[in-house]
Amino acid sequence: MKIKLSANSIVNVSKELEEINLNHGYSIGNVDTVEKSNWTKKILGKIDKTISYVKPISEESSLVVEYIAKAAKFLSIQEETKEKHVEELKIHINVDSTFNNFLKLAGKKTALMIYDFAPDTAIKIYSNVEELLNTETAYIKKIQKEIHMGTKIFEKNGYSTFGYNLKQEIGLEDATNLIVFHEASHSFEVTNYKDYGFGEASDFFKNLKRMVYILNNPEILNELNKKIIEKNEIFGINEVDKIYISNVSSLMREIYADVGAILLQRNKDIYENNHTKEKDIKIVETIINAREKEQLGLIKLCSDNLYVNGFSHFTSSALMKVKEMYELNKIDKKILSQKEINNIVSNVIEQGLSRVLLANIKSNNENIGQLKILFSLMKINEINKDEFTTDINVLSFDDYKESIKFLKEAAGEEWVKKLNDVSDEVKENGMRSRSIWNGVFHKETYEIEKQENIENNKLLKEIDVNHSEKEIVRKIPINISMQDISASIKKCKAEFSEKDTIQKNTAFQRKIN
Repeated sequence: MKIKLSANSIVNVSKELEEINLNHGYSIGNVDTVEKSNWTKKILGKIDKTISYVKPISEESSLVVEYIAKAAKFLSIQEETKEKHVEELKIHINVDSTFNNFLKLAGKKTALMIYDFAPDTAIKIYSNVEELLNTETAYIKKIQKEIHMGTKIFEKNGYSTFGYNLKQEIGLEDATNLIVFHEASHSFEVTNYKDYGFGEASDFFKNLKRMVYILNNPEILNELNKKIIEKNEIFGINEVDKIYISNVSSLMREIYADVGAILLQRNKDIYENNHTKEKDIKIVETIINAREKEQLGLIKLCSDNLYVNGFSHFTSSALMKVKEMYELNKIDKKILSQKEINNIVSNVIEQGLSRVLLANIKSNNENIGQLKILFSLMKINEINKDEFTTDINVLSFDDYKESIKFLKEAAGEEWVKKLNDVSDEVKENGMRSRSIWNGVFHKETYEIEKQENIENNKLLKEIDVNHSEKEIVRKIPINISMQDISASIKKCKAEFSEKDTIQKNTAFQRKIN
């Protein structure tokens, strides 16, 4: 077995999994800290072992460890992935043990105590505690091929409800599989693009993917923005929005990981003679619903701008096409190779991304300028493939129109008509343009917004001009509770898990205040 597993507590696996060689003992960070254990780690391991005898980890945490090990074993025995894909892949399990919780609390308390006279050190401690001891999240460091996964990710009131929503619909084992396979697929994507390119995607989307990856380079983005600032009257924007580009890039990666996870689960079911078409559809529907709940949670909290710009994990539009492929039996009933998975992702990503981008510019016209720049850069660098250039002297509106036409074709004629109809309805009713987003993606929320708009307009007409401002305010309904706000904060934290230093600093200051 080439996948290395470690845990930050004393855990056990069933006899059938003994060959997996799950490293026991206390580990902070990754599997290497177990293999290269020093006396500090040995002492921590003994303390954890002693405490675990008195207060063992929960039954669910034990099961999660078992299911992670089983998922890792499956990835290791697949003919194609057992070599280059899982080579050097590590899975570190953050176990919700009593000792782990003590260390987490002690680390955060220490950070709070020293913040006033050593803020940089405090922020570093706090961030490390959040990253290395958090039992409610799952993430991957792709370069190091290192997955961190917490056993509390499936709790109802955890950092994110994504894992809990999966568990409720398909059970703990399959939910665990999907999260392990999702994170592994992030790593597999790097290998697959190196070996197979962008699969069967159109040249347009190949160029788009290449472009957003390039623009994620801070040096290139800064160089580009210097030129845009000089000529903002031509381009119509002050700068390329780093967050917007990051969301486009992240959405592509998340679609890849979600589709990869779904198809790997299908492979596992076929391997274990547990595959049915009904289960295929149930799995994809479950992830669609979970992602939509995530997005709705983000919408409750965020500003008008972020309302439609925070779409990094909104993979539902792409997964709808996977569901359609399942229903029409367009995927062979066999264990799929990574090349075949790569091709399927390339097939569905165009629909999902196109719909998100089109709905985004309808809901927030400021992003039209972002796409104009992006599409112009794509056109220029399609001609000069050998060397990337930011030398933009003329912004071609034709490039934008041509690209929008392609997006509409990929999104589908029926869906584009729906988008236009919703847009017209929003304008006619005097609703906020951001409601267009819900009109095509969250129908129930859109109907609530529409009804509230009608009631508020009616209320305003009924208000006498002599009434005081306080009376007017009292009559306008407020539908957001403190509980809603608290839940939304948690969802936004999960959505923006990849925070830069400034964001971490800000988040930390909010906590201490």
